Amino acid sequence: MQPAELARLARRVIEVYRERRFTVVLAESCTGGLLAGQLTEVPGSSAVVERGFVAYANAAKQEMLGVPAETLAAHGAVSEEAARAMAEGALERTPADVAVAVTGIAGPDGGSPEKPVGLVHLATAMRGAETRHRRMLYGSIGRRAIRAATVGTALEMLLEWAGASATRRYAVLGLSGWNALGLLLGAAAVLIAASLLGYAVVRLGHLPQRSPAVLGLVTVLPSAGVIAWLLLWLHWRSPQALIRLNPASLSLKHLGFGFAAGLAAALGSLAVVVVSRPFLGSPKAVEQLALLAGGASPAAFAIILLIGVAMAPFWEEALFRGALYGWCRGRLGVFWSALIVATCHSLLHFDPAAMPALIAVFFWFGLLLEWTGNLWVPILAHATNNAVAVLAAWAYLAGWLD
Repeated sequence: MQPAELARLARRVIEVYRERRFTVVLAESCTGGLLAGQLTEVPGSSAVVERGFVAYANAAKQEMLGVPAETLAAHGAVSEEAARAMAEGALERTPADVAVAVTGIAGPDGGSPEKPVGLVHLATAMRGAETRHRRMLYGSIGRRAIRAATVGTALEMLLEWAGASATRRYAVLGLSGWNALGLLLGAAAVLIAASLLGYAVVRLGHLPQRSPAVLGLVTVLPSAGVIAWLLLWLHWRSPQALIRLNPASLSLKHLGFGFAAGLAAALGSLAVVVVSRPFLGSPKAVEQLALLAGGASPAAFAIILLIGVAMAPFWEEALFRGALYGWCRGRLGVFWSALIVATCHSLLHFDPAAMPALIAVFFWFGLLLEWTGNLWVPILAHATNNAVAVLAAWAYLAGWLD
């Protein structure tokens, strides 16, 4: 990779990470600090580059990054396992948000039939998400070229973590124009599939008419219980799983964007409900709110507003977008990750008539996280959407919308 291209990628990484308030730690072996040098050439990089480790010898990998001796003995220093351990070790030892690690054989000596010159393993890790790995085989193109190519790949992986593209042109949500078009078509397919699913459940399942009390017990209490237990389990398994909720990452731009996105979600979900109502009937949310509001008393309404706007969005987004989406995103692309998480989230509030609107809104929240890289944005959008829904239900119960 040419020096000009490396410089452009480094500037893009610093630009994106500064905008999203991400910091990065670097764990380098075969590049010997070239990656850190490339990033710190960019003015303003001190807001992004937290620190770097040059762990060239195996002993340094163990002492500085905590790579287990057993891993090195079983797989060698140039391996997927070693790269993952380097990235995770760097992240554990620093307050950075993202870690990138590189280990490889730059040559001209040191290669073997199993591990030839030009083989490089790279790994990126983010708190609360699955570590990603990439195996590169550059070939015997020369030591300098191998190390430069490794730096370029590492920079590209950092941009992928942030959900950003390497260039601003023709990029929507960090995707190329054709991928963005495919994403929009896929979102339309999700709405159609969700509508058909809801129609089948209602019409073919012959669901009995439930009273408001039963509906409230079936949806509200289990939802809160499931979220609480899953969050406790996630925190036990990974104490840093909720790191993206750091208030320091919230800016006025995020506030405005989250509010606007929430209004868009509320209007969009209303449109979906109106379109699907002839086929699926009316969602049961109004009946549940009638139960929980206790006859639409002001005190009960204040409690509902507190739960629906201040509490539920925070915990639900922490679970579904903060934890589950990160796990899916480490294995799948944007579309499938957003779809799977949106479907799981909608099932938590099971209401066949509302399924299309719920999946559409939750899918949108997944895209917001992918676009901004900040969990506070879908939280704010979720809270705004819920506030509009609760206020509309209140007006309906009060007879203002008759």
